[in-house]
Amino acid sequence: IIPGVGSFGSAMKYLKLTNTIEKLNDFVKNGKYLLGICLGAQLLLEQSEEFGYHDGLGYIAGQVIKIPDKKLRVPHVGWSKLIKSKSWENSVLSKTNENLENFYFTHSYYCNANKESILAEFQYFNLKLVAAVQLNNVIGVQFHPELSSSNGRNIFLNFLNLS
Repeated sequence: IIPGVGSFGSAMKYLKLTNTIEKLNDFVKNGKYLLGICLGAQLLLEQSEEFGYHDGLGYIAGQVIKIPDKKLRVPHVGWSKLIKSKSWENSVLSKTNENLENFYFTHSYYCNANKESILAEFQYFNLKLVAAVQLNNVIGVQFHPELSSSNGRNIFLNFLNLS
């Protein structure tokens, strides 16, 4: 699990300094499941525009983009309801409760991911933003499962069952 608090550029710099990227690459290549949470999910994408442009891990096609702050509250902090995509049923999210309203977010940037990898989105005012992505054994969630009550607990349990 790659947790998520901090900034994209600093996190990638730390992963490089500690030789963690090579270990993560081997882990993913060996078919083991990797879960990114919030910033951890963003790091799974190809690049970010947070405080300049930075390359990500590149496991999932897409970029991390700032939530447009014109007439919106940024950062987005609070509970949002997930909107399932077509690939939802084959994911770690599929066994969450039918009540999809209890997912806690806190972020100023979002994953603008390849449509085929999107598991769920959420409505933030007039924008539909990515809430979760998956490509093969790499999964990212923009929300915080650890703060998302029983739904978050179920995501962790389902993820552990994959490993």
